[in-house]
Amino acid sequence: MIIIRLKDNPDEIKKYANIKRGPIFSPHCFDNCPDNNLTTCSREKGHLGPHVAHVGFFKPYVAVVWDDTILNLRILEFLNPIK
Repeated sequence: MIIIRLKDNPDEIKKYANIKRGPIFSPHCFDNCPDNNLTTCSREKGHLGPHVAHVGFFKPYVAVVWDDTILNLRILEFLNPIK
């Protein structure tokens, strides 16, 4: 399980700033973050790649990124190579 939080890794989470929140009036994923049931994915339903929680209504930004599937872990590893 990979969980990246803005407060813990502000530089690393900037890599995910290009992931936008799903349209307001369309279905969202709403998958719960494993360590906090109040944090939910704000991407569109059926999205590919990691789950992302955005904060802010008028100017949303990425606050938490997490994932637990093999395919999505490989995407995360590609986006964030281990140095």
